Amino acid sequence: MKKTPGEADTSKNLGGFPNEHDGANFVGTTARGDPIYYNESSKEQYTAEITENTDAPRWTDRRQLGDDEGLGDVLDGFEWDELTDYAKEHLPGMSAGGESQSDGN
Repeated sequence: MKKTPGEADTSKNLGGFPNEHDGANFVGTTARGDPIYYNESSKEQYTAEITENTDAPRWTDRRQLGDDEGLGDVLDGFEWDELTDYAKEHLPGMSAGGESQSDGN
């Protein structure tokens, strides 16, 4: 079962990772502790790491998504520990603050 996104303080960049790098947006940290990025224009998913004495992540894994895939598929592909506001904005029924939205019906 996938975890419900928690309240993450993205103003401090989850785990010290920048919210954007090389055109890719930080999605969040998986339950295994892997930081995941997504590049919407190239439709690529990246796993990242930051080594000592650097401020920018280094891609340790790259996956090209299919033509009919997108961020929703990235979000569905993992169990998450924390999600960024960027990712939360793309979850159906969730706001960037992690609150459920209703349609008022």
